[in-house]
Amino acid sequence: MSNLARTARWAVACALAAVALAAPDAARAVIENRATMEKIVRDTEVIAVAVVERVDPERPSAVLTLERELKGKCPALRLPILLQSSEPADAKTVLESLQPQRRVILFITQRNAELHQAPAYCEGTWFEITGQRDGETIRWRLAQRKPELLDVYKGSTAELEQFLADFLTGKLPGDGSAAANEQAASLDEDDRTTSVWSRNWRWFAFGGAAALVVGILGWVACGGKLKAA
Repeated sequence: MSNLARTARWAVACALAAVALAAPDAARAVIENRATMEKIVRDTEVIAVAVVERVDPERPSAVLTLERELKGKCPALRLPILLQSSEPADAKTVLESLQPQRRVILFITQRNAELHQAPAYCEGTWFEITGQRDGETIRWRLAQRKPELLDVYKGSTAELEQFLADFLTGKLPGDGSAAANEQAASLDEDDRTTSVWSRNWRWFAFGGAAALVVGILGWVACGGKLKAA
């Protein structure tokens, strides 16, 4: 093997390693519209994470069990949900999404003394449930799918849960908390440049690696032609 070929292979291997390192962040889901998501978080009384305990496709229904509270206090530890809707396709989609042991993010707001309203997210599906108080019990049922919220977020439930946890504890710049906003405002230009680099270095690596691969391939092609001549 010629020195030229060995050098080209080594350089391509390094470039591909850089691409692989950058790929996980490039593939990660993101908040599509952070401003709207932040408004949803601020306007919601309770944000909770539940786990699908069981599903009954025949009824159809599902039971969610409270796992953790990210904001406020959830009105129930278990949420039996009747998955019937005026749109059969909505019920079918939600039922397929609510597989046992999957996590569900609930955004619950009490509209009046009798009614709770809760948009929810589970692995790529946004939907809304309502809870009607009946004595000491809250009877939950599917209201509708909310596909328009995919313009706000689409990705894994785990990533949304992590974003909400970080946002609500003030770990994200510009999260609406006074401390975070003061910290963001106090950054000088050098700090902002460093912050941009620290958040996006894998993207820079990805772009640089891609450019390097293209350059190496062109160099090898030219070298081969010159050698043949």
